[in-house]
Amino acid sequence: MKIAYQVPVDYDIDDPHFSQVMARIRKVIGEVKRPDTQFDMYPAVKGLRDIDLLANLSDRFNNDDVIFENMKTVVAGGMDGLVSACFFDSALWPARQKLDIPVVGLAESSLALAKFVGRRIGVMTIGQRHVPILEDMIRSYGFQDSVISAAPARAIPTTENEAVGWFLEGRIERLMEVVEPVAQSFIRDGADVLIISCGLVSVLVGEAAGVREIDGVPLILPLAAATKTIETLVDLKAAGQPVKTTRGLWGRR
Repeated sequence: MKIAYQVPVDYDIDDPHFSQVMARIRKVIGEVKRPDTQFDMYPAVKGLRDIDLLANLSDRFNNDDVIFENMKTVVAGGMDGLVSACFFDSALWPARQKLDIPVVGLAESSLALAKFVGRRIGVMTIGQRHVPILEDMIRSYGFQDSVISAAPARAIPTTENEAVGWFLEGRIERLMEVVEPVAQSFIRDGADVLIISCGLVSVLVGEAAGVREIDGVPLILPLAAATKTIETLVDLKAAGQPVKTTRGLWGRR
């Protein structure tokens, strides 16, 4: 099967620094995908170039239109499944309604997988402005009873660009210094499974730093969760099983 990952920014594929990050991302996907699954990452052509701008509601709103147009172009090239490779699940519902192939997002896939792994979820996000957005997403996906009751989304005090900078400088331990206290606060409040709500930063923690659990509490890697989710939906579709409603929000009637 052929899977497309639509990333939320218009990155420079020739940038040697970004290629180091992409190598880590590809490794995480490669570890969990089936041997016969082909995948590729696609930039959001003409979209945002600074990933930190995703924290701005207006910038992200406009960027979603660009992402949706990119998704339609990518799928027209022949894909079996599509992943919105941003934890904000950019343009997920419009794409799911419009396209005839399975479409999944990082957040929805991670929350669903976390329900199998534990009973009380804590979501670590990047920056305080992301917290209310993640709280709204948890409710809209119907997971409000699966997260811890007090402050289910909490901010790691860093930015995506700063985290990448530490990685490129060979100081990945600096990232763990800001992640660990937030994770421990969740564990003290009863969380037994954690999600880092950024596909990029979660890869830096899970693959570059090699941390897959903290004090026995698993860390869900969103890209890994989305990869297995999209493979399952593509398989079900190939077997003749319906994988999307044709009525309601995602229908065309």
